Amino acid sequence: MVFLSLTILLITVLVIHVAMVTDAKNDDKRIRQLARIDFKEQLDEKVQLQVKNKVLNIQGVDAAYYNSEDHILVYSYDPEILHSDLVYYQLMEDNNYKAERFVIANKNKDVTNGCPVIDRSSFSYQFANAVQEIIK
Repeated sequence: MVFLSLTILLITVLVIHVAMVTDAKNDDKRIRQLARIDFKEQLDEKVQLQVKNKVLNIQGVDAAYYNSEDHILVYSYDPEILHSDLVYYQLMEDNNYKAERFVIANKNKDVTNGCPVIDRSSFSYQFANAVQEIIK
């Protein structure tokens, strides 16, 4: 009996949580795009910070993260203000970094299917999707 009660309680909490995080009222309607620059060389911490700060100082860029393990800079920006090409060119201006923009080929199946990280066959995806459909 305790196991059944606990299970019902946990499922209820999960449903409420999914409902709260998918609520349309919490959507701030901002459009954001993620972009990535791959560095072909190891940068020391000081240079990593300089790269990150230079990108963050570009108007329209909201956030930036340099992954030192994979030599990747990921940033988010407002596509109504600028384009990822402009960010790349401004970063490379007056610098000799061995880097290139990460561009996904349009023929890539991940582009046509949405987020490549989501496993649409997973239980958690299907459950969250079912709860979302119930709430709508």
